[in-house]
Amino acid sequence: MKKLLIILMVVAVTSFLFVGCFDVTDPEIVIVDDEDDGPGLIPTIAPIITSVPDAADGYVNKAEAKDGLVVNGTAPTLSEVKVYINGLTAGTGDVTATGFWTVVVAKADLIKAAKTDGAKVLHATATDLGFPESDSSNKVEFTLDTKLPTIEKSSAKAGTPAVGGTAVATPDSAGTSIRPGSLNLIPANIVAGTWTVKVITQGVGPFLYQVEITDPDGESTPYSGLFLGGDFFQPNSPIPGVGFQLKLALTTMVTLPGITFADNVLVPGPDTIIGAGLPGAFLPGDVIIVTGSAMNDGTYTIAAVAAGLITLIATDTLATEGVAPLLVVIKLSSQLIIGQQSEIVCIAAAPAVPGYIDVTFDEAVTGLAAPPAGTSIWTAFGATVNLMPNVTVRSATEARLTETTTPISNLVAGVSYSVSVSGPTDLAGNSIPAGSEESSMGVVGP
Repeated sequence: MKKLLIILMVVAVTSFLFVGCFDVTDPEIVIVDDEDDGPGLIPTIAPIITSVPDAADGYVNKAEAKDGLVVNGTAPTLSEVKVYINGLTAGTGDVTATGFWTVVVAKADLIKAAKTDGAKVLHATATDLGFPESDSSNKVEFTLDTKLPTIEKSSAKAGTPAVGGTAVATPDSAGTSIRPGSLNLIPANIVAGTWTVKVITQGVGPFLYQVEITDPDGESTPYSGLFLGGDFFQPNSPIPGVGFQLKLALTTMVTLPGITFADNVLVPGPDTIIGAGLPGAFLPGDVIIVTGSAMNDGTYTIAAVAAGLITLIATDTLATEGVAPLLVVIKLSSQLIIGQQSEIVCIAAAPAVPGYIDVTFDEAVTGLAAPPAGTSIWTAFGATVNLMPNVTVRSATEARLTETTTPISNLVAGVSYSVSVSGPTDLAGNSIPAGSEESSMGVVGP
């Protein structure tokens, strides 16, 4: 027994001395400690993201997000790759034996990681078997935009029709009808304002007259002229740069039941024309023409008028006659009244001003103008009439739809309008689809 113990002690000492002869720090000797995988090991080499096709333009739109986000790259062979969006895991994948990998981030995972639209940062890491996770890959930044553009607001302004040179006669101080009753201007680009026309004298011959015309600046000029067909007065020397014709406000009347011509030879006083509805628009001094009677056709001058009664001047005589209804026509003669004065308000010519609808989107869009000739992405209505508008792009978010109808009449102040559009596309590529047009409506302003 004692011998055995001595042998064991010799073996133990010999073993100790033998091991002590070696340098345990020799690099050829690896000590594996299964209990410690910490900083003593080198991490996996970081992956490289080579492409994210749907984010190549800096945006991921609604259609792209729906199909999933494809991420391509390289990493150590047979390692595992994780893709992160804003720091949250969005997808995983395995690296092939050739060192390439593809991770498809499904729509649900994209939404879960991205949470909302806006700026996003995508990166990846790799983990090789038995080694720590790698550092981050290169980063890919993009904007997630899954919202379609919408019309933020619209407004409409009424158009105005073209205005030629026009003139409107105004009543005189007595409130009676003024004659001449209108002013035909040649050409139309007249000076706006109030013109006064006063008949001065009758010239030599039944159709020659002299009038005095005062322009809007208060300058008066006498003009001689004559009547033409259609009861127009044509000055011999038109106003420079204006040109005009005066037209009488003629009145044609058909007799009413019970009209009679009275020869008052047995009753002292001028002869009269009697009938319900007379004298109409006739005035003292008017020269009238009677036609359609049996014995009293001719030209007469009115001395006085009253309800149902025209009294002629003393030198004009009638034959007593009762006339059947609706036979006799009494017409104002083509003649100016000496001393009569008319004020005529002239409106200068102006081109038509088309109405328009302004449409503003909630974000910058492209494709606001109509595409090929003859087509339109817009439909605009004013009072249910399709305007088929011209489109002007005013900014990245605003378009103006100008009506092209003739005359300009559809966009009238106070009427309702609506406008719809399909096709405009935002910067991310989200487009308003046909069949789901974006619309807006309102009331046309003045």
